Amino acid sequence: MKALIVDDNECIRHLYKLYLHDMNFDTDEAQNGNEAFGLLSNCDYDLIISDVEMPDLNGIELYKLVNIHKPYLLAKFIFATGDCLGGSYRNFFSTITCPVLTKPFSFNELQHTITEIIKW
Repeated sequence: MKALIVDDNECIRHLYKLYLHDMNFDTDEAQNGNEAFGLLSNCDYDLIISDVEMPDLNGIELYKLVNIHKPYLLAKFIFATGDCLGGSYRNFFSTITCPVLTKPFSFNELQHTITEIIKW
């Protein structure tokens, strides 16, 4: 299986990568939505874990681009955010069905969420 990790924090990307490799995922990494969209144009992923707040193109903007160009991948998204789902983010997240994990979260929460995504 193949996963895309999208986060501007290199340490967090590395932790996801280690964890996902233990779950037998091959991983690609992007530090923002622009890089991620470039990777998504060449590959269909089984799982996409995306931060929300990133420079250049944030996670919500990435999600909207995927909705236009590859809507079948929307079911593969997991958002991970340090923002406590306030303000405009709350409105956006109320309109989508993909999981949203609020940082910090446990690896058990992440594993459970990944398991639910992979069932699709």
